[in-house]
Amino acid sequence: MKTKSGSVAWRVEAVISTESRTFRVVKDLKSGLYVSDDMGKHSHESAKKENLCQSPDYSNQRGNLTSVTWRLPSGYPRSLNGKNGFPNQDSDFVILEDDGIRQVVSGVASKYFISSSEAGKISDYMSYGFDGEFGGIDAGCNGNGMASLRCVAQ
Repeated sequence: MKTKSGSVAWRVEAVISTESRTFRVVKDLKSGLYVSDDMGKHSHESAKKENLCQSPDYSNQRGNLTSVTWRLPSGYPRSLNGKNGFPNQDSDFVILEDDGIRQVVSGVASKYFISSSEAGKISDYMSYGFDGEFGGIDAGCNGNGMASLRCVAQ
């Protein structure tokens, strides 16, 4: 796939078919990030507190891959790298957007995704989220149970 930063290859790492649907896990070969299938709508609070990225209930969405450790993706704007307690590196969602996730993974462009990155100390439940339509990262995604969840692993 051609991106602003050059060519990036993606690979389907796992396919699980059930009676109701097919789940796919993809890997961004440039960053090494695995991306789970959509795990449905959840709030930031439940995704964190219930550690949904590790939950056995979602093993199909993770392609039953046991050789990697799944987690909530980080997601903060590039302008915050090294600031406000964030690492001095791009977040998972910034990397995936740069590498073309919205063009590669079907269904991403119409959804909003929660991240592990908290937007402020006012509330533990206020997080940054990835806007699949525009590819931006916005503060104020507390989810309200209306944001989708995809997990990442490396």
